[in-house]
Amino acid sequence: MRTVVTGATGLLGEEVADWLAGQEGHELIGLCGRRDLDVVDTRAVVSFMCRAQPDLIVHCAAERDMDAAERDPKAAYMLNTFGTWNLALAARLCDCKMVFISSEAVYSGEKDAPYTESDLAAPLSVYGWSKLAAEEEVKSLLERYFILRVPLLFGAKGHSDNNRILNFVRALRSGKCVTAPIDQWTSPTYARDVAMAIGCMTRSWAGGRRVSCCFSNGSSERTRAQSEYGVYVVANQGKASRYEFACKLAELASCDGSLVRPGSREGKPARRTKNTTLDCARLKRDFGFALRPWEDALSECVQSMGLFSQNTLRQL
Repeated sequence: MRTVVTGATGLLGEEVADWLAGQEGHELIGLCGRRDLDVVDTRAVVSFMCRAQPDLIVHCAAERDMDAAERDPKAAYMLNTFGTWNLALAARLCDCKMVFISSEAVYSGEKDAPYTESDLAAPLSVYGWSKLAAEEEVKSLLERYFILRVPLLFGAKGHSDNNRILNFVRALRSGKCVTAPIDQWTSPTYARDVAMAIGCMTRSWAGGRRVSCCFSNGSSERTRAQSEYGVYVVANQGKASRYEFACKLAELASCDGSLVRPGSREGKPARRTKNTTLDCARLKRDFGFALRPWEDALSECVQSMGLFSQNTLRQL
């Protein structure tokens, strides 16, 4: 199966590209930004995809800086919404399937319980609205698609200057205080686990049958029903405030936890949600797997980055 991954040098995109490239039967085409393909150029996108003839497009490229999107809505909508429309159009013309990476920001965050796919989408920010509008474009153009609403992502890959794990540890080990909202709850999620989930969800497209995946618990051999296409929330198990996540990271990286200070989600250009924890029951029901607890995933991530000791800290 030939797969195109946009944003292949980003936090999630690089994990997706690496995971799919390592799977038998996959031919990967990784797009690393505008130098490879400008997704807001309709003619360029359609021309590229018609030449490449992919079986699957995994669209990870996006403007993810919520405050930047709030300051420049036009740019955010061009990349997040119009760029997604271009790729969905190309997928339709090529009779190609698509995975679109959306966001927890499509929810208002006012619900006390975890959000599911059936909950009303009511974004608070330009970023959230741009992702919700992109979802609608995918739905209007395609029948064979997965829209994955993912929460706060962490991971080892992507651009080091923008990596929240590296920046956090760098600050603490230099003696700086770090503030994290104590009033903003989420389901922290490892980008590598999302990449593996995408691999499991799309694997049967290659040969027309479902095969075991890394999350298999004995129920993943069912035949896919057409109804399994659509919107899914995908997250590691559990919930945490941004402050609790930061404290756990400080503990795992052997940093001074007293430098982590509780803050508020208020006061930024883009409004932040109060609670966007996610309930992934549909993912488990339809595909037979669930992602592990976020604490276990974070521990593996920190270990993989060599952040357990000062001597092995990399890129700092």
